[in-house]
Amino acid sequence: MSSEKGLVITPTEQLPFKFELKKQIATDLTVHNPTSHDQAFKVKTTAPKKYCVKPNTGIVPAGATTVVTVIMQAQREVPADLENCRDKFLVQNTVAEKGEGDDVPALFTKDGKKIQETKLKVVFTEAGGLPASVPEDKETDGSGPSLNRYFSTKQTPSAASVEKGGGKSVSSRPNGDKVASLEAQMQAMQKRNRQLQTELSKSMKPGANGFSFLMVLIVALISFLVGMYMNK
Repeated sequence: MSSEKGLVITPTEQLPFKFELKKQIATDLTVHNPTSHDQAFKVKTTAPKKYCVKPNTGIVPAGATTVVTVIMQAQREVPADLENCRDKFLVQNTVAEKGEGDDVPALFTKDGKKIQETKLKVVFTEAGGLPASVPEDKETDGSGPSLNRYFSTKQTPSAASVEKGGGKSVSSRPNGDKVASLEAQMQAMQKRNRQLQTELSKSMKPGANGFSFLMVLIVALISFLVGMYMNK
């Protein structure tokens, strides 16, 4: 947006910044005076604590051009309005008569002064100067830039690697076949121990033919082994 009788501001309508976290970002405004009169300018912003403008006021001689540098302060966090920034700039200009350049801000409050305005909206861009805001269906097809690198994504374990109901990784469990084999051996030992205990009880009843001392040792040994295995 520019006036034929005032300053020509470049870029028009949008002021682009290549956004990066924790870094100051600078962009330039070109202020050109195509008229035959000196022009005073003043730059305002809706976020004065966020931006630094150098110079924010000045005089542009007739036919001359001035470059204004706008610096965005380093941002520690990604702005919530990154893809639709609400920050705006306003460039005001008015004719500066001879001797009026000593106090530029006062010119814009002087009665009778005709003030022209150029409004610019802040937009964030990536490498190549493309707009950072793109449709969602283009963020993954490579046809447009994306700001996904500024947003952290949490990765969750795949369903195949998590045991249902337990929350433990399958890879941390013992081999299933080995567990089944050990359980079968333990059951067989317990069964054999019960059989020997039954035979021992029968042999110790009055009128029994007696029992082998070796059998007693075997029963005791098996009971000992089963007890140790159960305590593991």
